[in-house]
Amino acid sequence: MASLPPSKCCTETVDKNGTTTGDYIDLYGVNCYVSGVKSDKVVVITTDIFGHTYKNNMLIADGFAAAGYYTIIPDLFDGKPFRNEDFSGLMPWLSQIDLDAIHKLVDKFFKDLNDDLSPTFIGAVGHCFGALFATRAISKGKPVTCAAVAHPSWTDIKDVEAITKPLLISAAEDDPRFTPELRALTEKTLKEIKATYQLDLFSGCSHGYAVRGDESIPSVKYAKDKTFHDQVYWFNHWSNN
Repeated sequence: MASLPPSKCCTETVDKNGTTTGDYIDLYGVNCYVSGVKSDKVVVITTDIFGHTYKNNMLIADGFAAAGYYTIIPDLFDGKPFRNEDFSGLMPWLSQIDLDAIHKLVDKFFKDLNDDLSPTFIGAVGHCFGALFATRAISKGKPVTCAAVAHPSWTDIKDVEAITKPLLISAAEDDPRFTPELRALTEKTLKEIKATYQLDLFSGCSHGYAVRGDESIPSVKYAKDKTFHDQVYWFNHWSNN
C-alpha cells in the first residue's frame, strides 16, 4: 500500500478486556509473545506502535492461535514501544525509530523461523506501522506464504510493486494514513503487477479499528470482527493451496 507515516490517529486507542493465553519467550534473539501449540502453520504479527506487550495485540494473537495457528509477535522496538497516552509523545518516539534496523530484524526473524521450524505455511499480519514489514515479507525470495494487513501506514508504493505473494488489505473509510487517493494508487499498482489480492473498505470506522477501535460502536465492532475473520479465512485458504 502507498500510505503515510504514523500520526495522531495511530495513538488513539481503546483498551480491550480479556485474559491473554500466551507466554513471553526469546526466539532467535528476539523477545516474543507466543500463543498456541507449535505446528507447521505459523502466523507472525508485526504490530502497530504499541508493540508486543499491548493486550489488544496479544488478544489478536490468541485469536489466531484458537484458529489453529502457532502465533508469534516479535518485539520490533527493543522493549521501547510507544506508551504515551496522547499525541505529544509520538514525534519524539518516531525520531528514535530506525526503519532499516526493524526491517533487518523482521527479515532475519522470518528466515530463522523458516530454517528452524520448516513450516508448511507462514502468514504475516501487519497492523498500522507493522503493515510495512508484512508487505515487505511477501517480496521475491522470502519464506512467507501470504500477508494480511489492516489500516496500513508508512508503506511506499515501491513496497507494493515488489510483492510476489497474495495480499489481503482491510481499510477504514476514514483514514488519513491510507487516503482514497493512496488506496486508488495501491489498487492500480496491484492490478498492473497482476498481484493476487483482496481489498476491503469498511464504512463507519477509522484508522486503527482492527486493533484499537471502540467496539461499543456497532460499525467498528463489525469491521474489527470481520477483518479478523477475513484474515483467518485468507490464511486457511492459502495454507491449503
